[in-house]
Amino acid sequence: MDKNEAIKIAQRYIDMVNKDFPVEHAMLFGSYAKGTNHNDSDIDIAIIFKNVDDIIDRQIKLLNMRTDDDLLIEPHPFSTK
Repeated sequence: MDKNEAIKIAQRYIDMVNKDFPVEHAMLFGSYAKGTNHNDSDIDIAIIFKNVDDIIDRQIKLLNMRTDDDLLIEPHPFSTK
């Protein structure tokens, strides 16, 4: 998979997440962002939310939202709070 395909998968995932948890900002980082990805690379996404009280709980919810199409997504939630 190339960077453009990773971005498409990430965007679909962020759109889905945004329906349940309003996303302030999302950013691709890691190997796909740097162009050093390989066959086993995951798609690291920093996802910034407003006022998240329990970031671990949000992480679990984000992981559970992944579908078969986006299992390579590794969401990393952050809060502006």
